[in-house]
Amino acid sequence: MGQVWWKPPTMGRVKVNFDGAISLADKRGGIGVVIKNEEGECMGALSAKIFWIEDPTMVEAIAAVRALKFA
Repeated sequence: MGQVWWKPPTMGRVKVNFDGAISLADKRGGIGVVIKNEEGECMGALSAKIFWIEDPTMVEAIAAVRALKFA
């Protein structure tokens, strides 16, 4: 896996990162959201379990919606 570099947001703004993951065998998934300021300080974070899910794209969509609501 290559290196991943975090680029800070512009001054006075925050950056919202989110991701979703799924276990198709268990029909369960999870999402995570992290909000950081321009100095890389965590301003907020959340994680949640998603039950009875079978579509990886839907898990990502749920994560995106939760990130927007949380921000």
